[in-house]
Order: sequence, then structure tokens, then C-alpha cells
Amino acid sequence: TLKQCSRCKLTLYCSAKCQKSNWPMHKKACAQKKADALPISNIKIASVSDTPAEQDARSK
Repeated sequence: TLKQCSRCKLTLYCSAKCQKSNWPMHKKACAQKKADALPISNIKIASVSDTPAEQDARSK
């Protein structure tokens, strides 16, 4: 079975040894992948019927 990066959950490794040896190279990409995967609670949804002024008022 493949080992999954427990931080970003996107990179797979053939073993824990491979994962550990690749960590210095994977570290920056891993942090970026994790930042890109924002929780859905951070997403603001506007109704298509809202005017820009109504959207601005609600976001404050």
C-alpha cells in the first residue's frame, strides 16, 4: 500500500523511508497545497440577484 502525506493528503509514497527522504523537497509544496485547500467556511457566497452594494453591505 502507498503511504500518503499526512499533512497535505495529496502526495503518495511507496514507503515511510521514501516519504522521510523526500520531505526536504516536498515541504514547501506541501505547505502550499495545504494553504490552497481552504475550508469551505472561508468561502463567501453571493446571490446572483444581489446588487454589488448589497453584497458589500453583507460582507462588512
